[in-house]
Amino acid sequence: MSIWKTTVSRKSTATVQQIWTVWMDVSNWSRWDADIVKSVLSGAFETGAKGIIKPKSGPKTKFCMIECTAGRSFTNRTVSPLCRVDFIHEVTPVSDGTIVTHTIEITGLLSPLFVRIIGKPQEKNLPLAVDSLIKIAKETK
Repeated sequence: MSIWKTTVSRKSTATVQQIWTVWMDVSNWSRWDADIVKSVLSGAFETGAKGIIKPKSGPKTKFCMIECTAGRSFTNRTVSPLCRVDFIHEVTPVSDGTIVTHTIEITGLLSPLFVRIIGKPQEKNLPLAVDSLIKIAKETK
């Protein structure tokens, strides 16, 4: 099975709670991720919750929160034919702030196709999204 992965980490003076607050505001993910047109979560921000995301460059897609550890990490997964895409979000406290990490993993038989369609464009956007997330989080009370 083919696996493709890209990761971006940034150090920030934003607190874990500030980062977490911005992540939990799913309907406003487009504020910090320019590739998202719309995102909606049905229910609480927790493992098992389902949602819909509409990227600028693709069709509306369903996702599921496959992992959610409050104040630490969450992973939302989209599933396509013979492929899955995991968006992994982590925040780690350090003595003078936090480390914010976003990872995208694409796996499955059709992953080479989805890397070209989703992965490579997202790889370019990911640093900008993390930087924007941190900026917005630092303005959050």
